[in-house]
Amino acid sequence: MGVLVVCLTVFVFFFINHYKKLDQLTIKRTSEVNSIPFRYSSSGHILIDLNIDNSGKTYPFILDTGASNYLFHNFPTKNIGKSIGKGISKDTNGKISFPKIYTIPFLKIGDTELEDIAFSISTTKFNCSEEIYGIIGKNIMRHFVWQIDFQNKIIHIAKDIKYLSKNKEKEIKIKLQENKFSHHLYIPLYIESNLKTKIILDTGLGGNMSLSPKEIDKLTSTKEKRNILGEGSRGLGGKSDSKQYLLHFNSLFLGKNKELPISDISVKVSEKSSFKAIGVGVLKNFLVTIDWTNKMLTLVQKTKTMNFAETGFGIRFGFEQELYIRSIIEGSKAHSIGLKPYMKEFLINGKSIETVEQFCSFNAIKDTLNNMEIKFTKSEKVYYLNK
Repeated sequence: MGVLVVCLTVFVFFFINHYKKLDQLTIKRTSEVNSIPFRYSSSGHILIDLNIDNSGKTYPFILDTGASNYLFHNFPTKNIGKSIGKGISKDTNGKISFPKIYTIPFLKIGDTELEDIAFSISTTKFNCSEEIYGIIGKNIMRHFVWQIDFQNKIIHIAKDIKYLSKNKEKEIKIKLQENKFSHHLYIPLYIESNLKTKIILDTGLGGNMSLSPKEIDKLTSTKEKRNILGEGSRGLGGKSDSKQYLLHFNSLFLGKNKELPISDISVKVSEKSSFKAIGVGVLKNFLVTIDWTNKMLTLVQKTKTMNFAETGFGIRFGFEQELYIRSIIEGSKAHSIGLKPYMKEFLINGKSIETVEQFCSFNAIKDTLNNMEIKFTKSEKVYYLNK
């Protein structure tokens, strides 16, 4: 019993110390409001350009409220400062790692200048990240108010909420909860009338929402379930061996007082993961203001209608030496015509994809396609997909 207590104490100390290390930074200079453009990566992440050495050259980083600060494998080593030890990390697939933590001497986001900022080092390489140098996460974001204008692809960064322009449109205000160690922001969620949980506010999640099996097991009503056949989605830890599926909900409610009702939404569940979050698939319908200081999420709807059901062809592609079908959603258009995971050697709309660069270019526009022709080169069998 004594050994168990000691081990638990050591783990808790290590856990808390990890977050203290990642909180390290100095704000050298910032303006009342600082506006920067953003764009989407081919993987669907929000990208912002940063300066790391006053050279004028910019480096794209993912903006992610659900993650810590990370540097990827291609970040220039000459711009990495001193080591401040190791941390502990758990990705969305549930994989635990112990990344090294370093500081970088300088970072500039628009007009905001930071010094001696702590970052974990990620050694994982994944497709379409070659031009992305890291993640700006909650350890930096918590010091400012972030207003994300998805319609105009502009982010306003303010020292305080009072410096942002007053909005004349209807605002939905949802009180958030903050983990005092990790600084994750949580939103109350009602899955059914009496089934309440909380989910992470996660701009690093490209989809609508993820829930854990723990909540799903408590449901009193049966939901439409569609398995994701093949490989599941990937996190910083790489491939997931967890089975994943989609559940359809007629209605969900966000906020302690059910401030935001959401209708007809597809939610992803990973059987081996406890990850629960709301992502860009929902948030992009709003002007989103995230205020860590006052623990408040403010939403102004900007789209006429909100469609959260799973749309598209129901197919995802991967590339490892060659193009292949990574996953198929059960019951989707791709599934109904006989396409299967791990199929290879095919053309898409008459074109071959033979390099990672070609794959990433295709990945960036695939969701905008209304039609897709998949022709297998050996059998010459052709499959047609239409939205």
